[in-house]
Amino acid sequence: MLLTYQPFGVGILPLYIVVLPFMPGMLALWRWRWWAAVVPSAGVYAAAQVWPELNFPRSEGGPWYFNPFSWQFLLCLALASGASGRAGRMLPRRSGMLMACAAIILLYGGLFRKG
Repeated sequence: MLLTYQPFGVGILPLYIVVLPFMPGMLALWRWRWWAAVVPSAGVYAAAQVWPELNFPRSEGGPWYFNPFSWQFLLCLALASGASGRAGRMLPRRSGMLMACAAIILLYGGLFRKG
């Protein structure tokens, strides 16, 4: 099963098939030391940004639409966020950092929206 055939609209499914088996190991690393999971994941993400050819091929030619080497970082952060919530280590609801991040995201979305 090489996952090279990707019909239109289902490109995200092979991404989950490739990335999800690594999540138990990520969770075990996160429980030991959070940075032991996040730092290697960030390194793989950075490598995928520097070398865009770091991707899997499709049977139709070209790379996967959702690069698993990039998207694994988002899934690692989501796993860390969920595990933090279960452990009671979430950010305060009204922290300055959280508000600054929300303002930047809203500003960026407003400046670059399509349409």
